[in-house]
Amino acid sequence: MALLEEEVRLERLIWFIHLRWAAVLGGALILLATPWIAALSVPFGPLLGCLAVLGLMNVAYLAYWEKTRLTLHSHKELERRAGNLLHFQMAGDFLMLTVMLYLGGGA
Repeated sequence: MALLEEEVRLERLIWFIHLRWAAVLGGALILLATPWIAALSVPFGPLLGCLAVLGLMNVAYLAYWEKTRLTLHSHKELERRAGNLLHFQMAGDFLMLTVMLYLGGGA
């Protein structure tokens, strides 16, 4: 039973990484649609830069996870690293969200 729970946690990590791609794409679509939706002064360059950084962070997360998954053979260590990566991703997301809110003027 414990192995099944561990597999579910590891699948959630992969899901969390893939969900981030939807955030990058959704953010880009929102920025591109803004001129047609509302007449707002939006700093497109810096915000698109933030989305690019978020995408690069996601590539780094995927690369790190694949390397970790392929090199570690201890399930306990793999689960510990997965938890650490999840927390690191959440901290990175909050940081990028804060920067984007600041650049966007809080809108």
